[in-house]
Amino acid sequence: MRWLITATPADERANRGVAGNALRMFLMGVTLGALVTVSNVAATTIETNLEGTWSSPVWGGTSGSQYQNVGETFTLQPGEDAVLDSIRFFVDDYADRSASHAQIKFRLYVHSWDTYYDFPDPAQELFRSDLLMTNGLAGWQTFIVPIGALRLETGVKYGWFISSVGENENYGAAFVGIDYGPQDGGVGDPYPYGKMRVGAGPLGLSGTSSNSDMAFRMEFSAVPEPATSGLMLLAMVGMLCRRILGT
Repeated sequence: MRWLITATPADERANRGVAGNALRMFLMGVTLGALVTVSNVAATTIETNLEGTWSSPVWGGTSGSQYQNVGETFTLQPGEDAVLDSIRFFVDDYADRSASHAQIKFRLYVHSWDTYYDFPDPAQELFRSDLLMTNGLAGWQTFIVPIGALRLETGVKYGWFISSVGENENYGAAFVGIDYGPQDGGVGDPYPYGKMRVGAGPLGLSGTSSNSDMAFRMEFSAVPEPATSGLMLLAMVGMLCRRILGT
């Protein structure tokens, strides 16, 4: 005796549902694999050298220093469009002062730059660090401030600076590390797409009389971009899914 087993419409719908769920799971795995496959875009580093400082402590509170703000302007060039991850700079607390003035509280800021007024754009504060503090000791102290993946654009002028405004008025003075320009005994312009800035008061930053730059290092990571092969694979899987499910 032979048995003839015939699938009912309900069975067909159930089988199609099982196959569809399995295919969807497969598609999710392929999608994740394609998204983590990125094209190789080199990360960018902008760096100058620590060659020394000016002969007087230029930064700190309003007592014993000339300026409350010091920093650097910068403009990313073609091929450098990236995500800002960290900024490194150097500070040397001024040794000839009372112990009560030993430490300076400050923050690091990143702003878009107003190119018309040559000034940090007050409406475009892109980053503000937590409160930082110098160690109160003579000798260079290295600060590396994590920025947190700040997306910047090619050809746009920005500025970063450290400021003690509102943090410890009337206290402290310090040297800041610089890379010498020709007027200060250096050779050439250490960073040709920006300039060291100094000033006092909220967002007060003017130019300097030389081409010296801050001694700094800015670390960027590349913006992940789905690779062409990954996108093609997604398209092929999508077509297969439509054919199998009949949608």
